[in-house]
Amino acid sequence: MITIVANYRTGSSTFYRSLGGVDHRDHGTEYLHNNICEYRPPSPEYSVYKVMPDQFYYKKYYENFKEDYLRNSDEIYYTVRENICDQINSHIYAGKTSDWHPWDGVGAPNLNEEQDIVDACKTMILNCLKWQAKIYKEWGGTLIWLEDRNDGKKYSRRRKKNNIRSTWESIIAREF
Repeated sequence: MITIVANYRTGSSTFYRSLGGVDHRDHGTEYLHNNICEYRPPSPEYSVYKVMPDQFYYKKYYENFKEDYLRNSDEIYYTVRENICDQINSHIYAGKTSDWHPWDGVGAPNLNEEQDIVDACKTMILNCLKWQAKIYKEWGGTLIWLEDRNDGKKYSRRRKKNNIRSTWESIIAREF
């Protein structure tokens, strides 16, 4: 079994597919997506799993996740992104435009207030990053940096959207 401990907008879906991961019947590449269930163990039907830490509700199901996924994994990968500002901007763009993956159609735009989306994205991405680092320090594995994949090619955005301005310093290196 292969487990990818992913974060949002790190190329985890394309990495998942490159390892032979297939879309799950109920929610694409994310077996534990929060819209499906609160928690579930792996299925013998699949051999590659992509899971964001918020999808096992951090502390709430971490012991289950360790036993069910990490302990049974032959390989553990962590998808990360060196430039966290680009990562947050990418999530804001996807959240506002519903342009999530190049193989999916573009959905209806999200009309929520911009600052609500910005705050939610930053919080979610940073919390997932902290848990990725925690798991990495405990279980080891391989870091997969988005910037090292795809020869530097960027995903083509299908809708126009301005990036937020940020004064954040890169905090990724400190975490890992």
